[in-house]
Amino acid sequence: TMKHRFLLILFLAFVIRVNAQIKNGIRISSYTDNHSSSAQVDFIKNHFDYVMTPVLSSEMRDKYSTVELLLYRSIRGAWADTSQFDWNHLDTCENMFCHSDSAVQDTSTRIMTIYSSYLMDGKDLISPDAPDATDHWMNYYAETASNQVYTYNYDGLFMDSAGHKLNTDELNDPMPWDYSSESWRDTRYTDLSFVKSYLPDKLVIFNGLHSGNGADSSLKLTDGGMWEDFVYDCNTGAYKGVGNWWNAITCMQNNRDIAKLILAVKKPGLVSNDTARIFVVASYFLVANENILLTLSDYSYNNTIQYYPEYDIDLGEPKADYQMLSDTLFMRDFTNGLVLVNPFSDKTKSYVLDKTYYKIYPIGGGIINENGDYDGQLTYDTITGTVTIPPTCALILKDSVTATNVVTDEINELSLKYYPNPFKNRISIEFTLKESSTVSISIFNIKGQRVKDIVDNRILSANKHRFEWNSKSISGTYICVLTINGKRIVKEVVKD
Repeated sequence: TMKHRFLLILFLAFVIRVNAQIKNGIRISSYTDNHSSSAQVDFIKNHFDYVMTPVLSSEMRDKYSTVELLLYRSIRGAWADTSQFDWNHLDTCENMFCHSDSAVQDTSTRIMTIYSSYLMDGKDLISPDAPDATDHWMNYYAETASNQVYTYNYDGLFMDSAGHKLNTDELNDPMPWDYSSESWRDTRYTDLSFVKSYLPDKLVIFNGLHSGNGADSSLKLTDGGMWEDFVYDCNTGAYKGVGNWWNAITCMQNNRDIAKLILAVKKPGLVSNDTARIFVVASYFLVANENILLTLSDYSYNNTIQYYPEYDIDLGEPKADYQMLSDTLFMRDFTNGLVLVNPFSDKTKSYVLDKTYYKIYPIGGGIINENGDYDGQLTYDTITGTVTIPPTCALILKDSVTATNVVTDEINELSLKYYPNPFKNRISIEFTLKESSTVSISIFNIKGQRVKDIVDNRILSANKHRFEWNSKSISGTYICVLTINGKRIVKEVVKD
């Protein structure tokens, strides 16, 4: 049937990784396109599943041939890319944007949102056969954007700023005489369906999934949508609350089998806040399947290409859907791991583990340098018994890890101590070797930057050893990595 063919196209549209690893994507602005090095492009090809870009040169499109490439086009007025749309045409056509009931109808009476973008009236859409069809914004947008998708052989269209509901406090005077947020939302349903009709065999994904925007209805009109500012406010970085979190999780769960969905996190300070990143990634794992994608972005570093070690987490296949435990702790079990999420901002949760797990702890991540260098890795710490999950925190646990990431069972029997912890200016690291071994001890800050090499690849005898780190730097959390014969033990230490 037509429905089954559509679902098959949607299923094949993105490369599905083995064992339900995180599917991730990135938006490449015109700025980063013009300044991306070959090494950065190679990194993107090898590490991302999908890329959203403006129109690229044929040479650049060929370089991104291994990923799904979506044409990025804003749908809201002045945010439209003027280099890709004919702005003179937009300016001279009276019907391009929503007008007030002023007697004068020109650019001076076009209604602006507080975001310095023109308000577009969804009711402005007319028949594409009308002689002046492209004098109306949505008609012009659908025709122009679809032509670009086909001409430049993109895999689909990403419509930014396509949210339906726009509240009155987001508009400047003058106001449309018949405006209401509900009528605006309802007419945008028609707009989404209209744009999709121009791209029947391509992906059409819109940015505008939010509570109150009619997400469930919208996702029946296109191939998917993005929930932007998931969890955190992109400007302040503040947690948006358990209500917003729950709305997003519910939306993903309800629609993940019928639509392509993107959870996007834009938070200043994300590079250095591994706790926030683990919370986001664990939340993603609660609902993850082959149709849900994740995007992480530190808004402190706009116009940069960023990657995070958490993208490489693989917990295997989910055994079932997530569970909400009696104390409202969220859990999902996988064939090679477990996630626990506490979305409440004022409650600490606890959970009794049934066996020993390996807690995933990321070090570094963030900007990909021009030479393609990337400073980020996943490290692990053993964890067992009763665990606590503080407010807006999460745990991502693995059943087992490779020998290159943690010490073997024999080395795990070491009498390893870090004391005192927390410490003021000095911490001792004490351990016993059962045989002669090559040892390194390094300290990292939470940004993944190496602070100190206490022991640098030295051969130590089978004996008891103790080393100290004296630090007069500012207080905070550090990561101590003890490496023995190439195998690591990772410990979080806190300086008062």
